[in-house]
Amino acid sequence: MTRRVILWTDHDNGPAMSNNLYIAATEPMSGKSLVALGLMELLSRRRARLGFFRPVIASADRPDNDIRLIAERYGLEPGVTAVHAFTHDEAQRELAAGRHDEVLKAILERYKQLESECEFVLCEGTDYTGVSSAFEFDFNATVAKNLGAPILPVISGRDRSADEIHNAIQVAREVFEARGCDVAATLVNRVTAPEPQALRRELDEAREDDPPLFVIPEDPSLSRPSVGDVALALDARLLHGSADSTRRAVASVTVATMDLAHFLERLAPGSLVISSGDRPEILLGSFIAIARLRRTAWRASCSPAGWRPRWRFADWSAACRTSRCRCWPPRRAVTRPRPASTRCAPG
Repeated sequence: MTRRVILWTDHDNGPAMSNNLYIAATEPMSGKSLVALGLMELLSRRRARLGFFRPVIASADRPDNDIRLIAERYGLEPGVTAVHAFTHDEAQRELAAGRHDEVLKAILERYKQLESECEFVLCEGTDYTGVSSAFEFDFNATVAKNLGAPILPVISGRDRSADEIHNAIQVAREVFEARGCDVAATLVNRVTAPEPQALRRELDEAREDDPPLFVIPEDPSLSRPSVGDVALALDARLLHGSADSTRRAVASVTVATMDLAHFLERLAPGSLVISSGDRPEILLGSFIAIARLRRTAWRASCSPAGWRPRWRFADWSAACRTSRCRCWPPRRAVTRPRPASTRCAPG
């Protein structure tokens, strides 16, 4: 018999509510970060003092992305109302030394400090990085049980049939309940089936007295990196444009190894252009194409750390405004090669 879990109620005399929830992915790349963001948005409309807790984060070398995002979005204070207990390496070292109980005790103590300051605490489980999926599955179940938090399994529906998703739901439910966890609901995320609602009905028909089930279709735009993400991964610096311009999503990648005319034929909105440092005409051609299509200013341009152009944007743009250069104005964008006498060159 499945136990029903109530996370909140709008009635003062309603049944007792839980003051926490533990989000546990059952595998990598299931989209639990987006689920955490959506739940925080929902909770923020019903609770004044929210907390966000992660038992384990990837590294202490840089801020955890999920903690930083949740803290900035909902006004939480990192280290006070948005906290973690261990880094991945710290937890692995302690567990390898056989100090499993000490790890759970430290996680509980850190959580209790946060709980005393908040009305509701949303917990997000591990990221499945560097260890076996079976270990993290069991670890999340144990932590949720120790924290007394109902658990929300997040299952990936990407490239899976209804039978495969149903089996994954059943396995997750049986494992979590065997560990003594209360399953609040099950969320199937990133569903790529052509008809998500038909999939939902098929899954409902196969269920018995299971917790509520939610199905969220895949949105390709959510998995696209931004220009800023690419720049951060490459340790690149911003040459031109504002910090806001690096938030644009990358829809496709174009490697500019051909001449300018053929490159412009293949350039599409949302492209990330990769070019060598000695191809300034590719950079200018990209800027002119953007200005022509969007009728706006030049966008962001990034370069690898340590690389510096031998020319300046101001010098080149001024040269392109001369009467002998056919690259300017943008409405006369280059579509074919021109004689050498009419081509612009870095100032």
